[in-house]
Amino acid sequence: MEIFPFRMQEFDGAILLHGPAARAASSHNAASDVWVVQLPFGDIFDPRMPSIEKHRQSIDRLDMNILELIKERIAHVRAIRFIKDAEKLPQDIPEREEEIMERLVVKAGKDISAGSVRAIWNTLIREGKLTARTDD
Repeated sequence: MEIFPFRMQEFDGAILLHGPAARAASSHNAASDVWVVQLPFGDIFDPRMPSIEKHRQSIDRLDMNILELIKERIAHVRAIRFIKDAEKLPQDIPEREEEIMERLVVKAGKDISAGSVRAIWNTLIREGKLTARTDD
C-alpha cells in the first residue's frame, strides 16, 4: 500500500503534488490528475485555474506595503544621521552593514539567494545614505 499516492516536489518554497491523490488535495475538482501547489503561507492553489488577477492584486498590495516600509526605514536612517551628527559619531559603520546582511541572508534561507538579499539591502542602505545626506 502506498502511503502517499502522489509524488511531491519542492519548487521555490512551495510543494507540488503530482498524481491522482493531488486532485483530492485540491480545493478544485479538476478532471486531470496533474498537480496542486501548497503555497508557503498555507493556501492551496491549483495552477490550472485562472487566478492570475488574484495573485497580481496580492503583489500590488505587497508592493505598496514594501514601499511604506522602505519609507519608514529611511526615516529611521535620517534620525540616526542627526543623532550621529550631534554626538560626533561616524556616519558609516561597515561592520554594522555586514551584520545586517549576514542576519538577513540567514533569515532568507533557501527562499531567496544570498546574492539577491545582498543586492536588495545594498540598494536600501545606499538609498538611505543618499536620502539622509540630501536633507542638508
